[in-house]
Amino acid sequence: PGEARGPIIGGSLRTFQLLRGTPYMPALNNTILFVESMSTATGTDVEVFDRNLQSLIQASDFEKVQALVIGRFENSFGMTHEKLDYIFSTKPILKSIPIIANADFGHTTPIFTFPIGGVCHLQATSSGNAKLMIESH
Repeated sequence: PGEARGPIIGGSLRTFQLLRGTPYMPALNNTILFVESMSTATGTDVEVFDRNLQSLIQASDFEKVQALVIGRFENSFGMTHEKLDYIFSTKPILKSIPIIANADFGHTTPIFTFPIGGVCHLQATSSGNAKLMIESH
């Protein structure tokens, strides 16, 4: 639960893995971070998501991320609320920021488009209610 406001940075966790350590990796300072992951049908999607999220958390500026928004997983991914809660519980830094999961973006339908660099105001409650407001430029 919590409230946050900041510019949006986002994309696939696997793409962030490719960008880490290059001049193309966006700064995460004070951002609302939107991430998603697609199914590879190998049966290890949940573990790969966990590993890629942990790797992103280890970025030096992740501690300044204001909130995390996770795109809805494909049915074939194998993610459940219990698995996602467990993944979050193993990452202490995530306890200090609001998180919204199951948002309609990524490799699923319906889908909304979020503007990279746009400003997002996010409100999340412990009861699971959430609101995302994206400000126009």
